[in-house]
Amino acid sequence: MTTHSRAARRAHTWWRWLAAPVLGLMLQLAVAAEPKVGVFYFPGWKDNALGLAYNPPWEPIKRFPDREPVLGWYPEGEQWVMDKHLGWMQQNGLDYVLFSWYWSRNFEILGHAVQAYQRSKVDAKIPYALMWANHDRGPVERVHFTGMVRELIKKHWNRPDYLRVDGRPVFFIMLPDSLQQRAAAFSTDSVALLQEAQAMVREAGLPPILFVGGSGGGAGGVTNNAKRWGYAGYFIYNYHAGIGNRIGGEVRFSRSYAELDAAYREHWDWFMTQGDLPYVLPMTAGWDKRPWGGSKDPLHDNSWPRKGEFEAHLKAAKERMLRHPDKVLGGLGVVCCWNEFGEGSIVEPTKALGFQRLDAVQSVFGR
Repeated sequence: MTTHSRAARRAHTWWRWLAAPVLGLMLQLAVAAEPKVGVFYFPGWKDNALGLAYNPPWEPIKRFPDREPVLGWYPEGEQWVMDKHLGWMQQNGLDYVLFSWYWSRNFEILGHAVQAYQRSKVDAKIPYALMWANHDRGPVERVHFTGMVRELIKKHWNRPDYLRVDGRPVFFIMLPDSLQQRAAAFSTDSVALLQEAQAMVREAGLPPILFVGGSGGGAGGVTNNAKRWGYAGYFIYNYHAGIGNRIGGEVRFSRSYAELDAAYREHWDWFMTQGDLPYVLPMTAGWDKRPWGGSKDPLHDNSWPRKGEFEAHLKAAKERMLRHPDKVLGGLGVVCCWNEFGEGSIVEPTKALGFQRLDAVQSVFGR
């Protein structure tokens, strides 16, 4: 095949993806017979890994023995750990795993967990995706962004086990407003960066990427600009309060799981009724940051689910996903988190709770 014919073939494939009207494409992506739920995975539990907030990372957690995993204080990144995690996820109603992913100027950091995923030979392995945790003031230069995209094309977006919606890889960007600010610092903007990324993807012969941006409900900021910047949908890693950082009539964070649940529902309902792009609907296993020094408002660390509250939260999420399928990107929801032991958002089995959280996921979303 000549170079010219290969280029023509790539162009034909690319335009086939983009030919549908925008509304029709959104509906095609969003409608799903059954919700598909994933879970965030924080790769923070490997001794001496570059980028750790605490090293060794388990030391602050050991002061809270009720958080000890069923696997013990394990060395994350070793194959037996990832294989066990993936087996539990697959057996208990989780459809994909969403790794927090970090890029420091010219190289990946805290990549040990996703690398273990890629090595895994677990039967019926669930797909994976990446959330770029871009809260490190990067990229500093445009070349850092294009280098990151090149790495993603080479090692992730081309893989058959990478999460896709309608055949298109899904990439989550934690802070779209931060990316916009960083782009302005080197005289460009998000529109240009995401367009450049899509051009690189097209040149590699891959379908266009679905960029999903982190945002809360309510007009302003990201929700006023995401569609123009080139995003295909919204998500969030976690919420701490309702729209406008309010709980009831007060500007503050939640002080119980019931308040946190109500805050999530407020955001869900805004996106279901007013969002201009589909939503990867977020759910939470709670919040209690005491191992990492506690929240600024100590009462916020009471946002930990009591008996039955987490399952009720999941049921409410599923009800909205089924009621508004056109507002849910590819039928996707995501739970925070598998293993945020420092922040107290934990689905992974622990010695104190056993498999209670996973049982709730299985009860609501299992098939």
